[in-house]
Amino acid sequence: MRPAACLALAAMLAACAAPRPQPGQEIRAEIIWIHRAADLARDAAASPPAERANLESSGFADAVREGRAVRLRCALGREDVLITDAIAPPGLAVARTALVRVAWGSETPPVPNRVLGELEAPRIRHGTFARTQVGIFQVVPWSATPILAPLEPWQEVEYAPVRGSMMLRCMARR
Repeated sequence: MRPAACLALAAMLAACAAPRPQPGQEIRAEIIWIHRAADLARDAAASPPAERANLESSGFADAVREGRAVRLRCALGREDVLITDAIAPPGLAVARTALVRVAWGSETPPVPNRVLGELEAPRIRHGTFARTQVGIFQVVPWSATPILAPLEPWQEVEYAPVRGSMMLRCMARR
């Protein structure tokens, strides 16, 4: 393939990808894991000294020990899931499945994302929800595709389809 054709193909593929958050941008996400001190101790013991020092100096280890380090997920777009770690501020009660606002960080420090607080959107109560199946569409004799119930317009703005369910979009569709 010619270099010009390769560049054109790369540009087309990049245009199809969902936009990534920019440093300082606020996103919305669901907490899927709260890091535990026991896991940190085990992982740190198995890590080389340079990695242990980096973990301690980043502030992430302290946040884990204080119960403030969380793993988050949200959808950037159709079938494009963002999973990342973040640190919650002292005093914010973090719980699995809670929906939060997050300030997206830069490349340094290693865990730059900061939880800002709870997501205050009355209609959004779940990070993910399954779509109701209302029938089956037969494609070929050995394969059937489910027909899913239609979404309400506001759901299409707030959620993206990911593996048969709907996941909270990191940024609402405009």
